[in-house]
Amino acid sequence: IQTAAHCAYNDVLKKFASKAVFIPDQVSTRGDKSNFVSSDDPYGIWYLSFATIAKGWRDGSFPNNVPYDYAYYTVFNNESTHEGGYLRGLTGILEKDVTPMKIDFDT
Repeated sequence: IQTAAHCAYNDVLKKFASKAVFIPDQVSTRGDKSNFVSSDDPYGIWYLSFATIAKGWRDGSFPNNVPYDYAYYTVFNNESTHEGGYLRGLTGILEKDVTPMKIDFDT
């Protein structure tokens, strides 16, 4: 999962987020706001395993570290990392349930 480093790591406290989740297509929630009710969201919630950030984000401080404000989360590929979802036929395996967005490193 690609995200911003400030979502994964606090550059002031020098600590990683301890309770990170991925909620694909949360805009289609049945809830009235963002929440942790996995049955409100079409695909449910995946619990994220760990994040990787750029050394420039970790070692720097705002605003000098802004060029390094990117991170990648890993999701272990088994059903235990997934909860809920109101769509039928979900497997709980992220790569089977959600179409990934392509990233082109050549342009």
